[in-house]
Amino acid sequence: MYLLQIQTDLQYIEEDINSVEKKRIELSRANDRFSLKLGMFADDPNSKFVTQSGPNASKKKWVHAQVRIF
Repeated sequence: MYLLQIQTDLQYIEEDINSVEKKRIELSRANDRFSLKLGMFADDPNSKFVTQSGPNASKKKWVHAQVRIF
């Protein structure tokens, strides 16, 4: 009886781990795509960039001021 419950719990845990891993991969790919697009704008000498203000300013992140990034 206890063994069956443990096996069932392990199966749910394994499914949760697989779901989290799939989401991690999805977010990593989205981050890579965004970074690539942002890099293309950073290389464009005609683009106007502004630095991000506030507590994150030290991270030197750039936000494009004129072009919508999707």
